[in-house]
Amino acid sequence: MRRSIPTAIMATLALPLALGACSQEPREGDSAEDFAERIGDSAPGEQAGPAPQMTTAAAPTADAEGNPYAEGKWFVTEDAQSARAMFGPPQSEPRLTLACDQGSKSMEVIRAGAADAAGDYTISVGGQRAGLRLAPAGAELPRVSGSLPASHPIFAALAKAGQSATISGPGGDSLYVPGSAAIRRVLTACGVST
Repeated sequence: MRRSIPTAIMATLALPLALGACSQEPREGDSAEDFAERIGDSAPGEQAGPAPQMTTAAAPTADAEGNPYAEGKWFVTEDAQSARAMFGPPQSEPRLTLACDQGSKSMEVIRAGAADAAGDYTISVGGQRAGLRLAPAGAELPRVSGSLPASHPIFAALAKAGQSATISGPGGDSLYVPGSAAIRRVLTACGVST
């Protein structure tokens, strides 16, 4: 006498296998062509195209004129009294800092460098330009700083990704940095809408 598995049990066991074959997820070891063919991404007899790849664009390393950006990226810190956008290499002193003074609604521009680099500076972003006198600041690390109203259009322009800023000082000393949407957080903390 032969024992047979009831049809209902057989169907229950076969269902997960059938559903697994219809999966829209790549299987381990699937090539792009195998996956595309399995999910019916191309007509029979047609060559399946490569599966889409997620990529991130490389960060730009120079402005539109080819001037190399300073090494680093933008970091933002906030507390109850202020917000700061700092540009520089991770875990080092920033090359450029934009610090909001919420009380005066001003933006302090702090540039790392020799204290004897004080003088008249120009910040250029796209078609915007701002003149600024930077004076020695800080005893521990050489730097210069000065302030502009946080509502100055130069900061809103710099808060746009894809923009480039040039900070030019005495003797043709220039610092090139990319714009960043992260600067909007500092402007918002200073009461400026962007």
